[in-house]
Amino acid sequence: MDSDQSDYNDAVKGLDEFGTLLCGLMKELLADAGIQVHSISCRVKDFESSLRKLDVKGDRYSSISDLTDLLGVRVVTYFPKDVDRVAAVIEREFTIDKTNSVDKRKKLDTDRFGYLSLHFVAEMSQKRARLTEYKRHANKKFELQMRSILQHAWAEIEHDLGYKAKSGLPDPLRRRFSMLAGSLELVDEEFERLRKEISDYEDEVDAVIKHAPQTLPINQSTLVASFENETPLNDLDRVVAGARMSTVRRDIDTSYIIKEIENLKVLGVDNIEQLHNYAKNYKAHVKRFAEIWLGSAPKGLNAAPATRGIGLFYLNYALAAQLNDSELSDWGLNITTRSKGLLDKVKKTWQEVVGELGEPQP
Repeated sequence: MDSDQSDYNDAVKGLDEFGTLLCGLMKELLADAGIQVHSISCRVKDFESSLRKLDVKGDRYSSISDLTDLLGVRVVTYFPKDVDRVAAVIEREFTIDKTNSVDKRKKLDTDRFGYLSLHFVAEMSQKRARLTEYKRHANKKFELQMRSILQHAWAEIEHDLGYKAKSGLPDPLRRRFSMLAGSLELVDEEFERLRKEISDYEDEVDAVIKHAPQTLPINQSTLVASFENETPLNDLDRVVAGARMSTVRRDIDTSYIIKEIENLKVLGVDNIEQLHNYAKNYKAHVKRFAEIWLGSAPKGLNAAPATRGIGLFYLNYALAAQLNDSELSDWGLNITTRSKGLLDKVKKTWQEVVGELGEPQP
C-alpha cells in the first residue's frame, strides 16, 4: 500500500495546477470559437478511486501512473449539438489518444437509453507544449468529458443512486431507469429543436423588419433586430444620449429591453411599425423630456455610455404622461418605482415639454 501511495503521489504531482491551466485555456478557446457552455471544471482522481480503477482495468494498466484519467476535465454544454462543436475545437487544439477515447453516445444500442457523453484522452499538442506556460506539462495525459447539461444531470443522479451497473436492479426498476433516461433524451432534442426554431424566427425578423414592420409584434427578437438594423429606435437612443452629452453602448442588454416591452404593451403599442412611427414623431419631444428629466445628472466626460434602448425608456414616459390618472396608475404598476411622486413628475415634465414644442404629430 505504501508503494501504491508513493506511486500515486508521484503520478498526480502538479495535476491540480495543470487542471486549473487547462480550464482557463478551454474557456478562452471556446469563447474564441463563439461556443457558450454551462461550465468547465476539473478534478484529480483520488487515491482510492485510482486503486479501484487499477483493479478493474488491470489488463490495461500496470501501475497508477499508467492511468489516463488521473486528471479529468469536464465541459457541460447547454445543447447536445454543442458537444460536437466543443469536440472539434479540442481536436484542433490538442493531441487526441484515439485508442483510449470513446464516444458513449454511440455505444448504446438503438433500443437502449442511458449515459451519453463523449470522452477524449488528450495531451498538449507539440506546438502548444513548446510554449513556456505549458512546457512543464508536456506529455501529461488527461481525460476530457463533454456532455449536455441534461446528460450531466442524468449522470449525476444515476451516480448518486449508486446503480451504475443496472444489472443489479430488479427488472421493473431497470425499466423505470431506461424510461427516465429516454425522457431526458427527448427533452434534450426538443430544446435543440426549439433553439433552431428561435434562430430561424430571428433570421426571418431580420429580413422583414425593413420592408414590412407592421407584420411584426413587439417582442425581444423584434426589438433586438430593430436595434441591430438602422431604424428610428437607434436615432431615438442617440438624441437621448446627446441630452447628457454621452454616447450609446454597442451591446444590447436584453433584460433591459424586456422591461420596456411590458410597459409598451400596457400603453397599447402592439407592433414594430407603430413603435417606429412613435420613435420618429416623438423624437424632439423625447429629447426635451430627457433634458428636463435629467436636470443636473452628470454630463459629458462624467456620463457613462447610455444603455441601448434608453430612448424607449423616455418614450414610455412621454406616452404614459398622456394617460388619465386611472390609466397612469395602472401603467405605474409595470415600472420599478411605483411612488405617486414619480407619476406626478412624469405628467409635469410632459406638460413642460408640450408647452415648449406643442403636441407631437400623431
